[in-house]
Amino acid sequence: MIPEWIGAVAGVVAIVPLLAAGLARLRRSPPSELPAGPGGERYDLFLSYVDADAAAARRLARRLLTAHGLSVFFAEWSVGPGVVELVAKGEAIGRAAHGALLFSRNSVGDAELMDTYAALLTQVYNGSAGRFVPVRLDDVELPRFAEIRRPIDLRRGYDAEVAKLAAAVAQKR
Repeated sequence: MIPEWIGAVAGVVAIVPLLAAGLARLRRSPPSELPAGPGGERYDLFLSYVDADAAAARRLARRLLTAHGLSVFFAEWSVGPGVVELVAKGEAIGRAAHGALLFSRNSVGDAELMDTYAALLTQVYNGSAGRFVPVRLDDVELPRFAEIRRPIDLRRGYDAEVAKLAAAVAQKR
């Protein structure tokens, strides 16, 4: 017969790694920020932006999460320390139901953002993602395949435009 204390020790030993993982996740994303999605989770929306537009992207991601309940891949909060950001973004594009890209004077011509634009369009055209939604931050000319899609324009009626984006993302493909 096994003494009772051995079972208790085994239970504590089994739960310690789970608690450590939970604490590490909490340390990475403070409650005031968008939580990182668990590995393998399918995101409602992959949100792409350049660093210069991070504040606008953060505001949009937070609104989509808090006001509309959508799961958003937002690199600033979704990519943890030690993770290769480019790899994490590539994996997240593959797990996202839809994609949105913030277009501004800062982003047009940015090589990495244009690669993401191409990857998002490829996902749409091969049928593994639902929509690609261009999101206009300022008066910038959209690239050819973004310009043929109805954009969200955050310069006019911010809340109404975010609600349109959320409704489009919430629709079934």
